[in-house]
Amino acid sequence: MSNNNENSRANNTDNAVSALMSSISNTVNNEKISAIINVTNVMADAIFIVNADGVFESVNPVAARFFNVTSDSLIGKKWQDCLQEQYRDDYQYMFESWKNNYQTPLNHGPKEVKIIKTMVTV
Repeated sequence: MSNNNENSRANNTDNAVSALMSSISNTVNNEKISAIINVTNVMADAIFIVNADGVFESVNPVAARFFNVTSDSLIGKKWQDCLQEQYRDDYQYMFESWKNNYQTPLNHGPKEVKIIKTMVTV
């Protein structure tokens, strides 16, 4: 019985250490992400950051003006929704292919993209 209690305490300690390490890692990652967002917010170029599902996570002020909306109105929406319908499937396929192989560079310029300016009342 004593051995079971010791194993249980060891498991609880391991779980607590694992949770603490995960929390520290998340804090460091959040600080890095915040630093990146702060840098993009002062850049003269339109920059937006999307997650692995193609959802806007950050939109700098220049990009927001490009889309004719506020940054906050784009957060949580899919970036492909801002493309003209004829381009959505192509970019969805490209993005999904890239998601399955992050080693492939994702490099497409604005010359082939036509966006839809969003009209949102705030």
